[in-house]
Amino acid sequence: MLPYWLLFSAGSVLALTSWWRQTGVASRVIGLALGVYLTIFVGYRFEVGADWVPYEIIFLTINNMSLENAVTFLEPGYSLLNWLVGLFGGSLWHVNLVCAALFFGALVRFCTILPLPGVAFLVAIPTLIVVVSMSLTRQASAVACIMLAIKAFEGSFNMRWAAWLVLAATFHNSAILVFPIFVLAASRNRVVSIVLGAGVILALLSIFILENAQVLIDRYFEGDLQSSGTLPRIGLAIIPALLFFLIRDRKQWLGERYTLWRNLALASMLLIPMLFLVRSTTAIDRVAILFSPLQLLFYSLAPLAFARSKAWQTVIIIGIIALNGLVLAVWLLFAEYSQYWVPYHNVLFERYL
Repeated sequence: MLPYWLLFSAGSVLALTSWWRQTGVASRVIGLALGVYLTIFVGYRFEVGADWVPYEIIFLTINNMSLENAVTFLEPGYSLLNWLVGLFGGSLWHVNLVCAALFFGALVRFCTILPLPGVAFLVAIPTLIVVVSMSLTRQASAVACIMLAIKAFEGSFNMRWAAWLVLAATFHNSAILVFPIFVLAASRNRVVSIVLGAGVILALLSIFILENAQVLIDRYFEGDLQSSGTLPRIGLAIIPALLFFLIRDRKQWLGERYTLWRNLALASMLLIPMLFLVRSTTAIDRVAILFSPLQLLFYSLAPLAFARSKAWQTVIIIGIIALNGLVLAVWLLFAEYSQYWVPYHNVLFERYL
């Protein structure tokens, strides 16, 4: 467990300092070093994560296919990456390394647009980094693209955030659910944004979803596929969504992205009725993961929005550290699948050193 607690300790230091709010060379170097370290830590993990074996089977299966068959085996972005890595003699950890580079490059850039980047990074550690990026590789890649789309959002339709969301859907089909949240957030050129956005959504539906619609329905909605820890993760998503609307002057804090964040908060609240309408907790869990950037925003904004002095801001940050430390401890000690994370193994040590 030590590697995870060392990571959490580093995140706690970042949360209590303001270095990441600076624009100097030192902060950029530290951000780059953090991204590179975590890319290696997560990308070169070896037999770590509950989904290691299924992903290994996927990699081997795709590399026994032609390119045409490979790109339709799963979502085309992830399938093509596996096929290309296999073509050049790589292994599963090379696929993981590319996905980790995408994820942590996006996470570091995303945190820089939030009010307290260090706090946002800390909040990402227990769930997004340790659980999602180290096991649910496709979903982690989709969330990375969603974070980059949020960063690119400027109040209306533009090809940058649309392209990132399209790429997200090529890693996990569920990412298409985020498109309406962006389209309806357009406050400038609303009609144009809705028309163009609807066109992209229909194209995505026809390309990625409709062909495999019955498989997705059987697997996630009509089936009884269950994920342990779904209820706690949904709670972690819903509480920030509810508290988001208690923030005074939130429009001033969030600027042109306010409507986007508001829509994301409203969408997160829809997870509550989904618990009663959808049999598969796995389906709800996958949707909750897509909305996880809202948690990073809320907790990075809370100390500034709810405290009137530096001292109380520090108190709130310490409370956030304690809460996330508790989440990590409970998961590592009591989660059904945490045994697949402990002990941590790295390819660089297992195979080459």
